[in-house]
Amino acid sequence: MSKVIGKSLRQRRIDVHDTSQRKGNHNGENYEFVLLHNGTEIVIVEVKTTLRANDVKRFLSKLSKAKLGLPEYHSFKIYGAMAYLRAEEIQIQWL
Repeated sequence: MSKVIGKSLRQRRIDVHDTSQRKGNHNGENYEFVLLHNGTEIVIVEVKTTLRANDVKRFLSKLSKAKLGLPEYHSFKIYGAMAYLRAEEIQIQWL
């Protein structure tokens, strides 16, 4: 999966050099994501089997708090992405 995401990011001129996985609980909220980074930028990728509209809303909320939960990346530019196998019918909005 990381190779596919890495290729997609390079097409957007975001070159990642390292990948790790994080799992845990922060302030009562569970999280599990793949973290890709290159020294100045990080991409937080949440992986879902089935993507639902509420998953996107929750991910955006978590993403807005990322620098609090990942203080070692406080000076990095943060991007978010979601990977999924299938999606329920949802209306896509750009935020």
